[in-house]
Amino acid sequence: MIRHGIVKSLNERKISPFDRITPRETDVCDCIARGLTTEGVALELGISVSSVKTLRTRAYRKLNIGSKSELFAMLLNFLA
Repeated sequence: MIRHGIVKSLNERKISPFDRITPRETDVCDCIARGLTTEGVALELGISVSSVKTLRTRAYRKLNIGSKSELFAMLLNFLA
């Protein structure tokens, strides 16, 4: 089940840089933010592990980050 998460909310509100990522990249980032592994994201979204890695890489590039730790830090800054 895909939940409406923080990344999707930021994307829909056109908050930069989250407004640059696609809906599918947003889904992947929301799953990561929920603590799912790459394999868990693939199962949750019904896509291959390879697709998750590609979507994650593209999203991170657009967000100018390189890891899930940086994603968490970025999200915490928006929640503060």
